[in-house]
Amino acid sequence: NQALNRNEISTYGSNVLKLEHNLNKYTGAKYNLAVNSGSSGLILSYLSSGIADNDLVIMPSYTFAATANSLYHAGGIPWFFDIDKSTFCLNIKQVDNILRKTTFQRNKQCFLKKNKQRVFAITPVFTFGLLPNLNELKKIAKKYNLKIIADAACALGSKFNGKNHTNYTDISIFSLNGNKSFTGGGGGVISTNNKKTYMIARNLATNSKTRNYNYNDIGFNLRITNLHASIALAQLSRFNEIYMNKNKISEIYEKKL
Repeated sequence: NQALNRNEISTYGSNVLKLEHNLNKYTGAKYNLAVNSGSSGLILSYLSSGIADNDLVIMPSYTFAATANSLYHAGGIPWFFDIDKSTFCLNIKQVDNILRKTTFQRNKQCFLKKNKQRVFAITPVFTFGLLPNLNELKKIAKKYNLKIIADAACALGSKFNGKNHTNYTDISIFSLNGNKSFTGGGGGVISTNNKKTYMIARNLATNSKTRNYNYNDIGFNLRITNLHASIALAQLSRFNEIYMNKNKISEIYEKKL
């Protein structure tokens, strides 16, 4: 009602800024950018990280189509791998074995031996909020000079060894879609500890507009609306309640199945 009364219903308004500020507590990242969907967040994350056309990005084949679609929109090509049966997340051992056999490194970049195609990043998908061994994932990324751009659509609140998973990734993307535990009815979040990456993504999300009708890049209109941010803020106020209920459901599954 406050947003409506103030006529703050579009991509500008106090609730957008408040949402981004309040998310720090739950994502653990220094910088959070609220956008209009998780898919938009992935596109911006690839672009702001420096992806080039036809770059390969490792991801699990067991995921929602948007994970791969977003990469295509950013100019990259998905390289699909199997999942681990215990986590439903990317099979890290398989990734290491394949990369060791099929790639080489030059100037701190990773390339396929057969055609010199660059392998740019790993996009783990945190299925149902479950996490892989992020220590091992980070070792692999460092070993092959790959960025970790995580599709954490369902994983707001998930932790590894007591730490937010943003401590292990270059960027994590959350979804605020209506089927998520924490929703704005629509929307997404880009979370990172890299200020440069954040500033590039923020610029691209706002049409790369500097002032009036001056632009410094070919940007997009991908910001979340103030109305959606209002709903998301209300959800965050119930964070502990929702999180505990989800854990109870998980315990029932573990016990019964």
